[in-house]
Amino acid sequence: MQFYRLNRPNGTREDLIRKELEKVLQGLDYEIVASRKEQTLEGNVKTSQILQSADRVYYATTSPITKMHTNENIGSVIIIQDITELEALRMELNHVERLGLVGQMAASITHEIRNPMAVVRGFLQLMREKSPASLEHYYRIVMEELDRANGIINDFLSLAQNRVVKMELYRLHEIISELTPLLWADANLRGQSIEVRLDENAPLLMLNHKEIKQLVLNLGRNAMEAMGEKGNLILEMKRQSDGVELYVTDTGPGIPPAQKERLFEPFFTTKSKGTGLGLSLCLSIMERHGGRINVESEEGLGTTFIVFFPFASERVEV
Repeated sequence: MQFYRLNRPNGTREDLIRKELEKVLQGLDYEIVASRKEQTLEGNVKTSQILQSADRVYYATTSPITKMHTNENIGSVIIIQDITELEALRMELNHVERLGLVGQMAASITHEIRNPMAVVRGFLQLMREKSPASLEHYYRIVMEELDRANGIINDFLSLAQNRVVKMELYRLHEIISELTPLLWADANLRGQSIEVRLDENAPLLMLNHKEIKQLVLNLGRNAMEAMGEKGNLILEMKRQSDGVELYVTDTGPGIPPAQKERLFEPFFTTKSKGTGLGLSLCLSIMERHGGRINVESEEGLGTTFIVFFPFASERVEV
C-alpha cells in the first residue's frame, strides 16, 4: 500500500481491488515482476528479485497459492518489501570492512617499507653532500618523492589506528594561527591568497593538538590544489550554541554531485597523484573528537568544508 501511494498519495485499499498488476507496480520494472509471476504460476516455485525505483530499493518475492490436499496451483502472491534502509546499512557495513582492510594493509607494510626507505634516504643524504652542485636538482626530486611515499604510509597508519587520543583544552584559533605561515607559504608559491577570520574569544575546546593541525593542513592544502592561480582560500570560525564551526572555503571549480557523495570514501580521489586517504583521515579525526565534517559545493562556485567542534561539555567520548 505504501508503494502504491508513492504515485497516488490519496489512494485507498479499495482502489487496489481488481486493478491490473501493471498499473499497481507503476515505477518498478514490471516486465521482471511479470516474468517471475509466470514462473510461479507455471512451475509452482518461489522467486525473488531486488528492484530499484528512483532512490528506493525493493525486495520482490512471488510464491504459489496451492490447494491444501491436492497441491494444485490456483494462483500466486507477490510481496514487495522496501529494503532501502537495510541496503544503506549493508553499504555502511561494507565501508567498515574496507576500513578494516586498510588497517591490515597498513600494519603489514609499515616495517617492510618504512625502514628500507629510511636507509635509502640516509645514504642519499650522504651522497648529496659529496656530490657536485650540478646534481642538486636531481637529489631534491628523489628526496621529495621519498618523503611523499613516507607521507602515504603515515596516512595509512593514521587512518587505520582506531585509538583513543589524548584530548586537552585548547583554543582553536591558536592552533590555526600556528599553521597560517605554512599555508601562506604554499599559497604564495601558487599565486593564491588567504583570508583568515578567527574568533579569539571562542571557548576552549577538548582537542588533540596534533590531529587538529593535520586536519586543518589537509583541508587547506586540498582547497589550494583545487584552485587555479588567483584563487582565494578562506578560513573562518563561527560560534554556535553547542560548539564552534570552522569553514574552509575555496574559489575553485566546485565538486560534481557524483564525486561529492564519495569524497570521504577511502582510496577515492580525483587527483593524479592522490592516495584518496586525506579526507577519510579528516573524517576519522572528527569522529574521534565527537564532531562532524560536511561539505557544500556547487560547480563553478567553489567548495566549503564545514567542521563542527562541540564544546567540552558536549563532547562524545571515543
